[in-house]
Amino acid sequence: PNTKHALSACADDAILINIMISQRLFDDSFMKLMKRVPTLSQFLENILYGKSSSPYILYPTGNDHWMHEIIYHMLEERKEKDYLYRESVVHLVKQLFIHILRNYELSAIVFNPKKHEQDPHIVALIAYITVNAAHVTLDLVADFFGYNKSYLSQLIKKYIGKTFTAFVNELRMKKAAELLTNSDMKITDIGIEVGCYDASHFNRKFLKIYQMSPKDYRKKYQK
Repeated sequence: PNTKHALSACADDAILINIMISQRLFDDSFMKLMKRVPTLSQFLENILYGKSSSPYILYPTGNDHWMHEIIYHMLEERKEKDYLYRESVVHLVKQLFIHILRNYELSAIVFNPKKHEQDPHIVALIAYITVNAAHVTLDLVADFFGYNKSYLSQLIKKYIGKTFTAFVNELRMKKAAELLTNSDMKITDIGIEVGCYDASHFNRKFLKIYQMSPKDYRKKYQK
């Protein structure tokens, strides 16, 4: 939304398919599917709907025969305009997004909004850190992706807008808040679950983000 759109081809015989889709349908059929990794969903939402100068996501699907087929079916539906063709196209669009996320979710390429630089691993990085937040370290991530620690720190700061430590602490405390409201686990066990083995340390970190202790948070929000 609110972004200039343009089409371009890399070859004279290229075929371009431009799918015009409402934000409501896009949110319902794409963004909602991303909720299984909330941090990643929020990151991509900021790319698309924030004030980025490069608000797009590139999925390098390559020569994916299934993608070709489903887009062909969309074109056929649009051309023939049989009964309920609009509903059929919407269904096909949703299938397309499911296929992309199922097969290419962590391959997504986004561009740094300030310098137009790209890193093909930033989405996979965010997902990896999110999934392993309880015990992840900068060394572990750097080794896994083959990055220099200094470069990795700069990369995270550039794309996410916060340091690695701040990002991980936020993820851990979000997980703690979820456990406090949706489980009966002891607060000390929740602290251990999110990587805080000292109760006072857990208390201090949680207080910094939520402005209340884990005990008070549970009392106020537990379902």
